[in-house]
Amino acid sequence: MRTSLSLASIIVTAMAAPALAQSVDMNVSTFVPENHPLARYSFTEWLPRLKEASGGTIEGKLFSSGSLLAAAANLSGLRDGVVQVAFVAGTYTPADLPEDNTLAQLSFNLSDAYAAAFALTEANFVIHELQAQWARFDVVYMGGYSTPTYNMICKEEVTTLDAIKGKRVRAPGAAYSDWIESVGAVPVNVPTSEMYSGLDKGILDCTVVPADEVVSRSLNEVASAVTMVDLGVYASGAKYAISKDFWSGLSNEQRQAFIDTIPQGIVDELQFYVGQVQSAVTSADELGITVFEPGADLAGSVEAHKKAVRGQAIEVGKSQFNLADPEKIVSEFEAIYAKWVGLLEGVDRSDDTALLDLLKTEIYSKIDPASYGL
Repeated sequence: MRTSLSLASIIVTAMAAPALAQSVDMNVSTFVPENHPLARYSFTEWLPRLKEASGGTIEGKLFSSGSLLAAAANLSGLRDGVVQVAFVAGTYTPADLPEDNTLAQLSFNLSDAYAAAFALTEANFVIHELQAQWARFDVVYMGGYSTPTYNMICKEEVTTLDAIKGKRVRAPGAAYSDWIESVGAVPVNVPTSEMYSGLDKGILDCTVVPADEVVSRSLNEVASAVTMVDLGVYASGAKYAISKDFWSGLSNEQRQAFIDTIPQGIVDELQFYVGQVQSAVTSADELGITVFEPGADLAGSVEAHKKAVRGQAIEVGKSQFNLADPEKIVSEFEAIYAKWVGLLEGVDRSDDTALLDLLKTEIYSKIDPASYGL
C-alpha cells in the first residue's frame, strides 16, 4: 500500500492573517562557479527576482565555488546557521542522507533531464521518507534539479573497453563507480571543484560529467576528448535547501516569494544547461576538443549496467544505509518519474512558459506558505 504523503496532505489552505514582513539578509552557498549552469540561473539570476518578489525585503549574498562552505559542509552549514540557503548534493554526505543516496543510484537509468528534475522536486515534497531526511537537519526542501546526460571528458581518446581499462575516472556517485569498476577502470571520488587540477596533474584520466564542462569549468585546457557515451543524468539532493530557523522567521508573503520564484530558477537552469551542452559539442573544434562516439563494446557495457541499477539501489539502501524499506522509496520515485515523462510528452521543450506553467500547476501552486516546512 502506498504510504507516501500527497501534496494535499502536507500542504493545507492558509488560515493565518499575513504577518508584517521585516527585511532579512541571507547567505547562499553553492560549490560550483557562479557562471556554471547549476549556479547562474538558480542563484545568480534568481536572487534579484526573489528580492523583487518580496518587495525588497529579502537580500541574498551568494558565495560560489565553495568560497564559504565546501560541498560536503553545506548541509551542516544550514543546520548551524552559517548559511540560510544552500545547494546540497547528497553524494558528498551519504551517511547523512541515505534516502537521497539510495535514489541517486537510479540516476544512471534516467534519460530525460526535464522529467528527472521535476520528478525529483515532487518526490522530495511528497515521499514521507525524503521529507523526514531533511527534517533531521532542520532543512526545508524547496526544489531539485537534474544535469543533462553525463558523458566522459578525458585527457585522450577513450571509446572502447580496452581504452578505458586501468583509467582513473572521477565518479559522481556509487552507481557510476560500479560501472567504472565493471569495465576495469578505477573510480576516483573527488568533488567537481577538483576535476581541473586532477586532470591537469594526472590524478585523473577522465571525469564523468556533462559535455558542457569543457566550457563551464574550462576543462578543455586540461583534456582533449569528449566521449558521448550515455551515462544517464544526475538528479539528487536539494538545489534549494533552506534553514528551517530562517524559513520559520519569514512572513507568509516572504515565503510565498520563494514559492513564486524558484520554479523559474529550475526551468531556466535546465534550458541553459541543456543548451550549453549542445553549444559545447558544436564548438568543440574551437575549444581544442575532439568529440567521439563510444565504441559498441563500451556502449554495450553501459546498457548491461542499466539493467542491474534498480536492484543495486535497493541493495545499497538495505546493506549500506540500513533503510527499512528502500524498495518503497525507489518504487514511489519511479512512479513519479513515469508520471512526469507522460506530462512532458508533446510539450515543446523550447517553450519556457509551457514548462513553467506545468511545474507551477503540478507542484508549486499547491504549497501553502503558512504551513509547509513549519
